Formats: sequence, C-alpha cells, structure tokens
Amino acid sequence: MNLVKSTSTLLALFLVGTVVAFTPTRHPFQAAVGRIAIPGATRIRPDGLPLRYRALDDQDDDSAMLQVQTRTPPGYDPRKAVGESEFPTAPGGDDAPGRRRLPRTAMNTRLILALLLNQGLVLAVASTLAGAALFATSGGLAAFGNLNELLRWTGTGPDVWDLTITGERLLWGIGGALPLLVLNAVWESSDDRRLANINFSTIAMVMTLFGRRTALPDEFRPASWKGQTLPTTTGGQVALQSLVLSLVTGICEETIFRRELPAVLRSFGADPVSAMIGQAALFGLGHVQPTAKAADNTVVASLQTVNGLGFGLIYALSGGDLVPCMIAHACYDFVVFFQTWTRANDQLEYAERWYKEPLPAGTEQKVRRILQAAQKDPSVLLPRIKRLFYVFDFDQNQSLSLSEVRKGVAYLAMERAGTPPPQPEVDQAFWEVVAQHESDARDDRLDLVDFLRVYSKLADGNRQRLASAQS
Repeated sequence: MNLVKSTSTLLALFLVGTVVAFTPTRHPFQAAVGRIAIPGATRIRPDGLPLRYRALDDQDDDSAMLQVQTRTPPGYDPRKAVGESEFPTAPGGDDAPGRRRLPRTAMNTRLILALLLNQGLVLAVASTLAGAALFATSGGLAAFGNLNELLRWTGTGPDVWDLTITGERLLWGIGGALPLLVLNAVWESSDDRRLANINFSTIAMVMTLFGRRTALPDEFRPASWKGQTLPTTTGGQVALQSLVLSLVTGICEETIFRRELPAVLRSFGADPVSAMIGQAALFGLGHVQPTAKAADNTVVASLQTVNGLGFGLIYALSGGDLVPCMIAHACYDFVVFFQTWTRANDQLEYAERWYKEPLPAGTEQKVRRILQAAQKDPSVLLPRIKRLFYVFDFDQNQSLSLSEVRKGVAYLAMERAGTPPPQPEVDQAFWEVVAQHESDARDDRLDLVDFLRVYSKLADGNRQRLASAQS
C-alpha cells in the first residue's frame, strides 16, 4: 500500500512538472491597449529605426522570442526558424545567387506547425501520466474499466467520449467565453507596467506568427529590400490559422486541465471544489516561464488562474460537459489572436502613414530648437521622436495621454530588453511638461513638442542612474 502511495505521489508530481514545463504559454491579455505596435517582427532599436522588418542579428535579445520559446516542442529553436523564414537580404534580384525566393506570405508556417506539434506532444505526455496516476490510485487495470466514471470528476456529465457539437453546447461555450473576454479587455486597457509587459509579449508572439498586413514602406526597409515586393498576410489567412490554432489548443488544454488533472486530484482524495481550485492553479502555473521576471510570472499565473476558474465553472455549470469548455477556450483564443493581429497592424499602418506627413513649420522649428539647445543632432533625433510619438499614440488622435506614455515606455524597454524608468518618474516628467503648457486647451495630453520634452527628461534620468551605478 505504501508503495502504491509513493508511486502515485511521484507520478502526480511528474505530471504536474510536465504540464508546467511544456504547456504552451498563451497570456490572456495579452495585447495591450492598442495592442500595438512594436511587434516581434518589428523592433524599436537604439539606432532609432522602429517599425521595420529586418533579419535577425547579433543585437537581437530574447524579449520578442521568449513567448515563442516556451510554446514550442523541446529542441525546436524558434530563433533559427524565424531567422530562416525572414526575408532574404542578399543583394540582387529574387533569383540572384545566395538569395532565397521570397515567400508568398509573411506568415511563419513553420512556427505555426511547431506550435500545433507541441500541443499534441503535451496532450500525449499528460494523458499517459494521468492514466498511470489513475492506474496507481484507483485499483490498477480495473480503473480503465471504470474510466468513464473516473473522468467525470464532478460526478455528472455525458459520456466522456461524446464530443458532438450541439446547439446547447455551442450556447454554453460561446456564452461562457464572453465573461472571460470582458475580463481580458479590462486587463488590456490597464497601463499597469506588469500588464503592459504581458500585453507586449502577446503582440510579439502574434506578429511573429502572422506577419504584416501591408508591405513596409521603403523608408523603413534595409537598403537591400528597397523596391522589392515584400510578402504580406491577409486577414483571411490569419483568421484561418487562428481558428486552427485555437481549436487545437482548446481541445488539448481542456482535455488536460478540465478533465484529466481534476480526475487525478479526485483520485488522491480531493473533493470537487478542491479539484476545481487545483486545476485552475495548475493552469496558472503552466503559463509560468522560467526565464521571465518573478513579478511578470506572478501576474501571468494570477490571470491564467482566473481563466482556469472560468473554464472550470463552465464545466461544472454545464453539468460536467467538456465540449462547452473546448468551445469557450477556442473562442477566447481566436479573439485574442485575431484581434491582436488586427489592432497591431492598424497601429503600425497609422504610425507609418503619419510619420510620412510633414510637421507644421512651427512644430518642427520648436523641436529643432530644443534639440540644438541640448546639443543633439536634429537629423538623427527628430525622426526617432516622430516615429515613437505615433507608435505610442494608441488612441490615434495626434496626442498622448499619461496612460499611453506609460505603456509606450514599458513597450520600448521590453523591446530593448532593458529596464524602464520607474513609473513615478514617468508620471512626474509627464506632469512637469503638462504644467508648462502655454495653453490649457489640452491640459492632460502631450503634443509632439511636449513628448520630446518628456523623452529628454527620461533619457537624462537614465543617464544619471547609469553614471551613479558606474561610480
């Protein structure tokens, strides 16, 4: 008996460890206020060249690849895969020696296939371990003869093998997804830095998967890409791939977390309420990333635990039916994927369009005077400031609110894998500049000149911190 208990405990720990290690990370957020801008395939770099595709190089950090790394099968190198699928950079025409032919779409099909493969791998491993745990705790081979009852961990429900789609199941699934999507929208609207970091991660992931909707303007391209017809991705292609990813993820993850794990917990003596809480906590834990900061992991785990409780409630309220959970999960993921991609592209196109518009003469003169007084080269900093201003303008109204500045600064630091200025310092710089407004017509927003002043204050603060650290 002790041997059985010890074996059961080891199997359960192994099961939990496997789920934590391999479960794909899909943050709820995920995808910020304008979900915007600064996607994984675009970079804001110290050289001041945001919003452009480019080949991966030695200056790349893991900020954009982090979410991809944790969702792919063991041994799969997303950095290499993304690099190989990048647009060719060799000089000459498409058929020149050393140049790969341009793909027909900007979508990273290899990476999508890797994610689908990982879902199957996770389900296979988790199901095997769950079966071993039930074998050890529920009477050996007899457990498999009673599997239908063991997997109904709430005590009720249809046959576990009945996965037919009915109108009632669709209503439960779609209706159950709505509250979770409302919560997701609330999280996205927050300018809390921890949530902004999660939002940025989703933008990076989605844009790395699906690419751009419109070709990058020539002025944002490396010299070797100018004049070429770069591949793009249509909304229909993204909708189809999002649907496939969402369906596979919904089926696999709901089978693991809303059926197998609670059944294992019940076999160890947990009551239905404890099994409900346990599966949600494990769902949150499964989204933790070993390489992420503790604060970010805490937020991710908390948000995903809430999602796990939501999906668990759908299971319980529908009478122990897993199919509505799968439908709700797939609906949730589809909206996050497709809406993130759409909003990110909307923002990129807005920023690129307005960047090309000439500034009013008075505005440009003010900016140049400020830069010259600070002994900065306007030809270098003016394009950078202008680009960042429109990238951060998530509301697309030609001015920046405090919330937009907070999120923009957080995104910029994430893209550079750096540490952003403390949020109180960002707020102080914002309100100091607002207090200097010559007019009160927009007393809580920044125009381009105001944004330059805030940017300069934050840059000076960073330089002072760096000097202090070095001394």
